[in-house]
Amino acid sequence: MGNTLSSAFIPTPPPRDLFLNLPEELLLVIIHSLGDTNSQIYLSRVNKRFHRIVMPEVWKKSK
Repeated sequence: MGNTLSSAFIPTPPPRDLFLNLPEELLLVIIHSLGDTNSQIYLSRVNKRFHRIVMPEVWKKSK
């Protein structure tokens, strides 16, 4: 019985459109709370809109 709860906590990868419908203010809060560049780069690849907001100069080069 002790193992029944553990299966509920299996991590799943975030959906690709995770940031698609979030307001830009909330995205900025998320960015500032991360504080570390690698996280920002990773998250910017999750969604093009997030990439445009976080690193517009990088997004323009990648188009």
